[in-house]
Amino acid sequence: MGYVDCDAHIQEKPDTWTSRMSAKRWGDNIPHLADVNGGQRWLIGGKTVGRLTPSNCCALFPDHLGEPTRWEQIPKCVYDAAERVKVMATQGIEAAVCYPNVPTGPTGENFRHLDSAFQLECVQAYNDYVIDEWHSVAPDRFAPLTVLPYGDMEAMVGEVRRGVQRGHRGVIVLAVHDLPHLADPYWDPLWAQVQELDVPVNYHPGAGGPKLTMDFPVGWDPRRNVSGQAGSHFGGQALDFANMLLSGVPDRYPGLRFVGAESGLGWVPYVLEAADHNWERFELRKQGLPRRPSDIFRQQCFVNFWYEKVGLRDYREFIGVDRIMWETDFPHQTSLYPDTEKFVTYIFDGIPEQDKQKILRDTPRKVYHFDTAG
Repeated sequence: MGYVDCDAHIQEKPDTWTSRMSAKRWGDNIPHLADVNGGQRWLIGGKTVGRLTPSNCCALFPDHLGEPTRWEQIPKCVYDAAERVKVMATQGIEAAVCYPNVPTGPTGENFRHLDSAFQLECVQAYNDYVIDEWHSVAPDRFAPLTVLPYGDMEAMVGEVRRGVQRGHRGVIVLAVHDLPHLADPYWDPLWAQVQELDVPVNYHPGAGGPKLTMDFPVGWDPRRNVSGQAGSHFGGQALDFANMLLSGVPDRYPGLRFVGAESGLGWVPYVLEAADHNWERFELRKQGLPRRPSDIFRQQCFVNFWYEKVGLRDYREFIGVDRIMWETDFPHQTSLYPDTEKFVTYIFDGIPEQDKQKILRDTPRKVYHFDTAG
């Protein structure tokens, strides 16, 4: 059985934007790599963005700690589709859902404060890149996700439509806080378009929510810092889903599906029980929320996990086996690479084969329309 990796990051190449945007119109504002302090950094609008390195690909360095300081140090499988397919094969992975890396950010967050026209062209260049240089290489292997331009709702809806027409299989949505709350009718044109196109809404940590990670003492080993940040991923997704379940959006758009990438699953029972308790106690069915939050979740939501053995063993029935998908987070620090098969064997030990098949393959192939790829 080949697995479907529901959160794999693809590295944008140095010419992703420079080859697709007008130098005459935008000049050095176009996203590009530049030499900075002896290394290379990505610049957008003339300002450095993202990490202090040109790529986040720690999983391919010793102890998952090293990082490239220059482009030529980045392993080719991080940015080349054909080479990625080869690496996937060594890990038992047959297909992957594609999230951005540096400099777009895993949610497209590095574009959201740009001028509307400039933002739209940056977004379109990335969305074209992932089709031109990933999906076109292996349509049955890669499921691209559309990054959105937040400066204009008409442009946002149009880009979703354009992206799906080109081959995108979902949209990445920021849980933004400088625009109306996602429950606001402002977003209805987006929800209506996504529902009509039958692609999932995808949340990823870093999706514009409040900072949940504490600052760490100066001098801490990077491994302690990374480990200490583990809970922030799950905490942010718990907030995103709690808000969404009580927003009224799923009731207005019952065909929408929501996916939490890099979300984990251990927090789900608490959020569902807490939301159900308050929905019942405060009679929210009388306030325009006719369905229990847990019913909404089991009808319209999915979460991804990658290493939680106890959560899978103890909570999968409560959550719903067909609500759970799996990922590797390649090539980031917490990725299962290069020991994917070992982790899968350990995590799924004692799990019925039919449940394993659903989680690792059947559910994501259905959610992301892999069987109709072309």
